[in-house]
Amino acid sequence: MKRPQYPKPKPQPRRAFTLFEIFVAVLVFGSVLTTFIPLMRGVHSQQHDTDLHLLAVREADNVLEEISRWPWNDLVADKLSQRTLSETAKSHLRQPELRVTVEEQKGVDVPVTKRVAVEITWLPHVGQPTKTVRLVAWFPAMDVKPVEVKP
Repeated sequence: MKRPQYPKPKPQPRRAFTLFEIFVAVLVFGSVLTTFIPLMRGVHSQQHDTDLHLLAVREADNVLEEISRWPWNDLVADKLSQRTLSETAKSHLRQPELRVTVEEQKGVDVPVTKRVAVEITWLPHVGQPTKTVRLVAWFPAMDVKPVEVKP
C-alpha cells in the first residue's frame, strides 16, 4: 500500500525572536544604560549645586531687604555683623559664613551714601573651592541736601 502524499507545508513567516536577537538587544540596552547613568548623576549634581546657589542668593537678598528697612544711622558695622543666617541656610549649605560690610561714601563734608555688601560663602563638596554670593546696595542719607552744580 502506498502512503498518501500530503502537500508540503508552505514556509510560515517567523513569529518569534531568536536567542541571538534577544542577546543583541540586551547588549545594546546595556550599553545605552551604562552611558545614561553617569550622565544623570552629573545632571543631578549640577542641579544640586544650582539649588544651593539659589538658596544662598535668596538668603543674601533677604538679609539685604531686612537691612534696607533699618534707619540710615543704624547701618554701622557693629550692628550689621550681628546678623546670622536662617536655619534653612545653615542646614543646607556646608560651612556657611555670612559677612556684612558697610562703607561710607563721603560727600564734601558728610557721608552721602553707605555701601552695604552682603556676602555668603560655603563649601559645595569636599575638595572643591568655596562658592561665594555677594549682593551690594547703596543707601543714601535722607537728610543730606544734594549739591547744586553750577554751569
